[in-house]
Amino acid sequence: MPVFSLGGKYGIGTFGSALKFVDFLAEVDADAWQVLPLCPVGVGASPYSSPCSDALEPLFIDPDALMRKGLVTKAECAECTTPVSRVNYLKLGARMKLFRKAFERSETKPSGNFDYALFMTLKVHFGGKPWYEWGEYADYACHNIQKFYLSHKREVEFYQFLQQEAFEQWNAVKIYAHEKNIQIIGDVPFYVAHDSVEVWRNKDIFMLDGNMPKSVAGVPPDYFSETGQLWGNPIYDWHNMGDDYAWWKQRLKRAFELYDVVRLDHFRAFDEFYAVPYGKTDAREGEWMPGPSIEFFDGLKGKFIAEDLGIITDSVRDLLARTGYPGMRVLQFGFDGDPSNPHLPTSVPENCVCYTGTHDNMTLKQFVESLDERERMLALSLIGANEHGDLADAILGSGYNSKAELFVVPLFDLAGLGGEYRINTPGTVSDLNWSCRISEADEKKAKEKILRLRAFGVR
Repeated sequence: MPVFSLGGKYGIGTFGSALKFVDFLAEVDADAWQVLPLCPVGVGASPYSSPCSDALEPLFIDPDALMRKGLVTKAECAECTTPVSRVNYLKLGARMKLFRKAFERSETKPSGNFDYALFMTLKVHFGGKPWYEWGEYADYACHNIQKFYLSHKREVEFYQFLQQEAFEQWNAVKIYAHEKNIQIIGDVPFYVAHDSVEVWRNKDIFMLDGNMPKSVAGVPPDYFSETGQLWGNPIYDWHNMGDDYAWWKQRLKRAFELYDVVRLDHFRAFDEFYAVPYGKTDAREGEWMPGPSIEFFDGLKGKFIAEDLGIITDSVRDLLARTGYPGMRVLQFGFDGDPSNPHLPTSVPENCVCYTGTHDNMTLKQFVESLDERERMLALSLIGANEHGDLADAILGSGYNSKAELFVVPLFDLAGLGGEYRINTPGTVSDLNWSCRISEADEKKAKEKILRLRAFGVR
């Protein structure tokens, strides 16, 4: 369940909504909550194109928590109430007025993420332009950067204040979840955006030609797209990162301050990654290049889930086996008629995490409705369900009863919601992506579904 999809009166899920959601999870005896990246959203409101994957989205800050601190008034919070069914990020930009009032009234010197704060101050100063259009300031180490900071110190501190508040509020959510015996599963995007703190600050570890990428990331044609997915992120220069991959290891260390378990997005790229020449309009033309492989994981500590989806080769399977990490199985991928399909519930191994679908899939209801009668009957037969039964319920039940060590279900699937609640459609930029929200009524439906499934014997 993404934080932005949670309910509440502020137009987007907040960390205050998250505290209430932990109560919901405890009531249904859930073991874990998986979230999408909590970083500030970027192009198309995607958390996978963030200006800083090491920061938190300021819009997740709960105004009520600021009110309890005495930094804003009840009337000022009331001005920010926008109870809507979809997130409208442009309208929520006005939330910054409330946050600035809180900042001006705060007597604590902020100490949040400095690089992010400086980056955002520069971005605003240059009218939102990407860092590579900042003239001399495109160089993080330029001679005048200190002078710029000193003349804009208060603005930098504002962004630090936002990060400090956000981290404090999320830490309260994590502690509360632990009190309820619930683990938080987080997600670390494999790539970072070109227009990001990470690239601006660390150009030497990316394959760049000056300030622009030589090649960009993506995947060739697959289940989601006939022309592949052109993500556009600059690719890593693994050879320039050092033998211990210190920059990446620091990213993961930071992630474990936020989460208990980390999903390694695009795991296959640690073995091989797909590089498309910069300037191409789709991902059909590209080449596979070697990643760091098992050397990256030597001595790496922490609980991980490997997102081993897409085009998986024997070398990727071997790498996964050598790490010992659980991989992923997605039930929606299992019903192609092949009885040996690894995503069928009967094929799911113990050392994996099973999903009905990910944030890039249709909702389960939408998936079932997309099948014709022959496909529906085939799916029911493949999981040994009654031909007159409800296929969505049958898929849920088969996932709950699979051998997987953990079964993760989007709340929208448990509530039986349709295509308008799809979180993201890969390869598209749309107001429908990254904006769906759950209502109290649908949250209640999800709770009833979980309890009903357990009443029928699922664990």
